[in-house]
Amino acid sequence: LLAVYASARALWPGSRTRVIMAPALVAFLPQFNFIHASITNDALITFLCSLALYQLIRLWREDLTQRSPRTQRTQKETLSWRSWRSSRSLREVFLGLTIGLAALSKNAGVLLLLYSLGFLFVLAWRDGQLRAFWRTALRVALPALALAAPLWARNLALYGDWTATAPFIAIAGGDRGYTLGQVLGESQGLLLSLVGVFGWFNLRAPQ
Repeated sequence: LLAVYASARALWPGSRTRVIMAPALVAFLPQFNFIHASITNDALITFLCSLALYQLIRLWREDLTQRSPRTQRTQKETLSWRSWRSSRSLREVFLGLTIGLAALSKNAGVLLLLYSLGFLFVLAWRDGQLRAFWRTALRVALPALALAAPLWARNLALYGDWTATAPFIAIAGGDRGYTLGQVLGESQGLLLSLVGVFGWFNLRAPQ
């Protein structure tokens, strides 16, 4: 909730209503309270993803501020370009560490790495810094992969599957051969579980 609040402050610095409403909308979701009252890795990955989104928003907003003529004049008096670049590099490493912890929490954390790299690519393209993007990608990806790699290696050694998904599929009765269309047909369940599904779809809110 603090990460959502901080993200809202970065996005809408002039709107107190939006800054308060953003975490309130999340805090009063029945599913949010149910998950965070349970012993589950979902609570941790929710926090880490929220924190990573806040870090991305900060990078985006600060890049906009850096391009402001007034800000540039102020910075010349206080910080050199090199020191600002180094501090940005540090923030990118911290982003990578956050993503790595998310990947340790749940396999879906890997998607956060792909999302973040795509976000940073668009940011580099907007600022005309595509040539420097690969350095940004390394500063984010290497810490993330370094944290997650030991777990993936262990999964590969134990299950022959770096994601450790194979045991879960076996427990569920094996691969049912679902098509992509059938998987997408379950999308309504995602919407329901955003609001409130308690248990494994065995206790649902009224229609």
